[in-house]
Amino acid sequence: INLKTCAELNTDLGYFRMANPDGDPRKVASLELVASLFTVQLMKTRGAAEALKNANSLDAINDDTIRACADKPDNRLIETYVKTAKKYKIRF
Repeated sequence: INLKTCAELNTDLGYFRMANPDGDPRKVASLELVASLFTVQLMKTRGAAEALKNANSLDAINDDTIRACADKPDNRLIETYVKTAKKYKIRF
């Protein structure tokens, strides 16, 4: 997952949208995996309050990550996600 590019997320999203036309694109597996990894990391390193702040911002972070990846497909997904989360005052 560390090497996954935004272009690969864009491919995942294209397939997800085709296979699940009524599905929420924020539920694509790669975004859920990243969110889960960072939530666990926050629980371990920053505590429950920071993990809850992250959980409450997940939809917005995922929406912004999807947009950022559409704009810059050569970027890494993880780096894009972390940069996006910083806008919501989430620090990993």
